[in-house]
Amino acid sequence: MFNNMNDIRTSVYFDLFSHLQLKYLMYQVYVLLCADGTLYTGISKDLGVRVVIHNSGRGAKYTRSRLPVKLLYFEELPNKSEALKREIEIKSWPRMEKIRRLGIRTDRHPRYNRQCPS
Repeated sequence: MFNNMNDIRTSVYFDLFSHLQLKYLMYQVYVLLCADGTLYTGISKDLGVRVVIHNSGRGAKYTRSRLPVKLLYFEELPNKSEALKREIEIKSWPRMEKIRRLGIRTDRHPRYNRQCPS
């Protein structure tokens, strides 16, 4: 299969690059718990950075006045179109439906017990 060490290195680098490239191309749909107990849904290509941006006050207008936020749920989708469709679907659900369908554990977050819609 491999003729020499260079072929092995090339194969390993290619596999690593392909994995990183695929990971970078994925989009995440996420749900945040805001300080006032409401839920915020959005999409991102780099979720870790996006949550930090939200918590720095430079994120969505909705979350700026509801800091800090905490990541509750995320899922990866293959492209932006699918992520936007899923975001719209999740945003259309009432609060309790989001909690039930996404399997979010409410016992770990006291702010959940609010009955306000989000």
